Amino acid sequence: MSGLPEGWADTSLGEITVLRAEKLDPRSMPDAPFIGLRDIEPNTSRVLKTSKGSDVKSSVARFSAGDVLYSRLRPYLNKVTVPDFDGIASAEILVLQPTIATEAEFVRRRIMTREFLDFAALLDKGDRPRVNFKEIAEFPVVLPPLPEQRRIVAKVDGLTARTARARTELDRIPNLIARYKQRLLALAFSGELTAAWRAQNGAPDQQVDEMPSGWKIKPLHEISEIQGGIQVGKKRSVDVTLIDVPYLRVANVQRGWLNLDEIKTISVTPIERDRLLLQRGDILMNEGGDRDKLGRGWIWNCQVLECIHQNHVFRIRLNDPEFPPEYVSHFANENGQKYFFDQGTQTTNLASVSKRRVAALPVPVPPTEE
Repeated sequence: MSGLPEGWADTSLGEITVLRAEKLDPRSMPDAPFIGLRDIEPNTSRVLKTSKGSDVKSSVARFSAGDVLYSRLRPYLNKVTVPDFDGIASAEILVLQPTIATEAEFVRRRIMTREFLDFAALLDKGDRPRVNFKEIAEFPVVLPPLPEQRRIVAKVDGLTARTARARTELDRIPNLIARYKQRLLALAFSGELTAAWRAQNGAPDQQVDEMPSGWKIKPLHEISEIQGGIQVGKKRSVDVTLIDVPYLRVANVQRGWLNLDEIKTISVTPIERDRLLLQRGDILMNEGGDRDKLGRGWIWNCQVLECIHQNHVFRIRLNDPEFPPEYVSHFANENGQKYFFDQGTQTTNLASVSKRRVAALPVPVPPTEE
C-alpha cells in the first residue's frame, strides 16, 4: 500500500484481535489463577501476583496463554499484559485474542504506546469511566508481516533490556558519589589529602596526637564567634521602633547549600538588625529540626541584602578572616553529623542542639594556608 513497506498493511485493532466476551462465575474455576486490575504493573506489563478463583466474588473473564489482557477502567488504562498461562481475570479487563496473522507481543506494545493511551483516554465517560472493545477497535494499526512483527518485538526487547541496564547503572551513581565524597573528606580532615603539599613546602613529616605537624584539634568556639538568632514572634512594647528585614529559617539552610527560593521578613529593632546582620563568609548551622539534620549548613555569600537569621539557625564567624569557612562547614556537615546527633536533645516533635554543644564541636585545624 502507498507509503508502507512491501507486505505491510493499514488495519485496525479490531481487525487483528478478537474480543473474548466469555464471562463466568469464578466458583466454576476455583483453582484457576486470577489476575485483577491491581495485579498488573503499569507501563511494564509485569504481573505482580495472582490469586485463586475461589477468592473472587464477582464474574470474571476467561483467558488463555497468549491472549492480550487490557484494563479498560480509568485510571488503569496503562495496564496491559500477555500471560503465559491460562486463567481468569477481572471483568474490567478486556481479553483480546490475536488473529493468526498477529503476534500477541506486537499487539501489546502497540497498546502500550502513548498514541493509544491518548486515544483511549478520550473515550472513557461516565461516573466510572471505562472504554469498550467496539471503541478501541477503531484504533489504527500498521501491521507488518508476522516474521517482521517477531523481529520488531525482539529488537524492542533488546533495547528495553539495554535501557533497564543503563537505568540500573545510573541509579548506582548517587551512592558512588556519596562514597567518593565521604572518602575525599576523610582524607582532607586527616591531613592525608595535603601530605604532598606539606612535603613540597618543607613541613615536618611527623604526627602529633594523630594529627600532622602544625595541626591542632580545637573546639569551635576557640576559632570563631557563635551567635544565636532572633526569636520569631517575640513580644515587644508598642513604643518600640521596628524595621522589616529578611531572615533565614531552618528551611533555607540545607546541608552544603542554601535554599533561597522563599525568604521571609521579620520586624526587629535597628540594634537587633545590626547585631544579627550576616556577613560574607559567615557559617550557618541549624540548631533545630529532625535529629539527623542538626548542625547542617553552608556559607553565606550576601545573596540577600541586610539579611539576618532566626534563633534556630546559628551564625559562626571565624576569628581568622583568611581561614576558608567552607572547610569548617564541610567538616560539620560530614564528620559533625554523628556529634550533633549524639549531643542533641529530643522533644516530642523536634530535636535541637544547644549553643554550648555547638561551641564544643572538635575541629581539626590545619595551618590557614594548608
